[in-house]
Amino acid sequence: MSNCTNLIAQLPTLPMDKTNPEDVNTKVEDHLYDALRYGIMTRPQSRSIFDFPNGIPTHKWRPADTTFGY
Repeated sequence: MSNCTNLIAQLPTLPMDKTNPEDVNTKVEDHLYDALRYGIMTRPQSRSIFDFPNGIPTHKWRPADTTFGY
């Protein structure tokens, strides 16, 4: 979101970890990055048609929590 100015400013400046190319260097200020990552990880994964060997279910999925949508 455009109102996350601190996160927007911090993301391009985060250095990559030299030993793990899929992570950032944790010795620098990365609290906003961690908060974003954990927020994304709480979202449910989308399903594929290959997850349903008997065809796509006909019932409509309803979130258990209508506020956050999962």
